[in-house]
Amino acid sequence: MADRLIYARGALHAVDRSWLTYEEDVLSTREGVFETLLVADRKARDQAAHVDRLLEGVESLGGSLRGRDAQLLDAISEVASVAPTPWARMRVTAFACAGELELLVSAVPYVPPLPTVYARGVHVTLARNSRIRRADESRQTKSLAWRRRGEALLAAVPGSYEVLLLNDAGRLAEGARTNLVVRRAGIAVTPALSEGCLPGTVRNRLVESGAVRQGELDVADTLTGGEVALTNSLVGVVPVARIDDMRCEVISLASELRTLWEEAQS
Repeated sequence: MADRLIYARGALHAVDRSWLTYEEDVLSTREGVFETLLVADRKARDQAAHVDRLLEGVESLGGSLRGRDAQLLDAISEVASVAPTPWARMRVTAFACAGELELLVSAVPYVPPLPTVYARGVHVTLARNSRIRRADESRQTKSLAWRRRGEALLAAVPGSYEVLLLNDAGRLAEGARTNLVVRRAGIAVTPALSEGCLPGTVRNRLVESGAVRQGELDVADTLTGGEVALTNSLVGVVPVARIDDMRCEVISLASELRTLWEEAQS
């Protein structure tokens, strides 16, 4: 068995430079959707939720992978079975190629945030001049264009862990690669999907559990020194220690939500 595998063009291949270059070209030039999964000890986490969202994303772009979900799940399992250990980052991409939908599944080594990051929190930047249109239905899709935009925003603030984005009403919507949770008056709130945020898998699980409510978050709700957390499928839940020059409290919000998320994976 190969040390690492990549699924592309309908088959599994041993990873080499040519396939990595091919993936880089797809990510930087093609139109499509993607999912990022955490692989723990060669098991992809929450893969059903990610596949469902990928299928929905493809349909929102006018395509369809219905009937190929079993094929995709098999490819995810095969690539995960030889992924780097103990942690790997898996990317599943669906994109248009010569009028057809192609699937690409790869896994690379991943280093989770250090325990000190989960204990002390991260520094983030508020992007005041970049607005999300709430009426833009593409915001509900994890597209390759969304990925490239997020990477550009993060590259513009190299010292920041994340960039928080506002919507066209001036309210908080999401991060460039995360969803946002703020605790106010003892209640954990995340922006509703109608606010222009991506339906993240961790966010969705926490909302479904009742631990987090959906609502509106004015900037003032966040810039008051309270508790703020970020969620995505790789980090789970990480606390925010500072937004721009403002300190945030790091007490128990992130750890409580992360415990719920971890329990959901067991």
